[in-house]
Parts: sequence; structure tokens; C-alpha cells
Amino acid sequence: MHDPDAKAPGGWWHWVVLNIPASADGLKAAAGGGDFSTAPTGTVEGTTSFGKPGYGGPCPPVGSGVHHYIFTLYALDVAQLPGASKATTGPALTELLSKHLLGEATLVGLFSRP
Repeated sequence: MHDPDAKAPGGWWHWVVLNIPASADGLKAAAGGGDFSTAPTGTVEGTTSFGKPGYGGPCPPVGSGVHHYIFTLYALDVAQLPGASKATTGPALTELLSKHLLGEATLVGLFSRP
């Protein structure tokens, strides 16, 4: 989950999840809340802009306007992304994906705090 509207250079990465198997039909609700053991086998959480793995929900600064929270699922030509690990950050993931990308699906949520 990426917030491109955040003031940080390159936006803010709220959640980075790698190597979800093609056979997976979803992630359990608790997956991002610290119980990543419920995730499909082989799935890895990368490092967010918070400096650690795990989901960090939207919380834009008051008065900063509407922020776009982008969830993107990528289809790859490999089962495991070469070079990806728990240390992989959002920007690094984007670079690793470029060599293996077959397609993508995106969902955008909007949130603001007046």
C-alpha cells in the first residue's frame, strides 16, 4: 500500500508484501496486524516507510488534503521474486518487479483528515 501524496520523497509505503503464491485467494484479516503466520506459505512482508514490516494504516497529517492509498497486485513470470526479502522496501520492490512483470491490478482508496 503506497501513499504517493505523502510529503516524504517518493511517497509513503504503508505495507509491502512479496511472493504471494499465484494459488492464493486472499490474505486473512489479521495478516497485516502482526500475525503474518496466517499468510500463504512463501509470502513475505517487506520493510515499510515506518522502518519495519507490517501494515501501517492511513493517517495523513490534518489539513493535508485527500491522500490516495494505492494497493497494487502484480502478476509475475516467476514464483519467487529474485532478490526480494524482508529487507525489501517499496522503492526497491518497484525496481525488482520491472524485470518480471506480466500484469497488475490496482485499487485506490481515498482518505483525509480535515
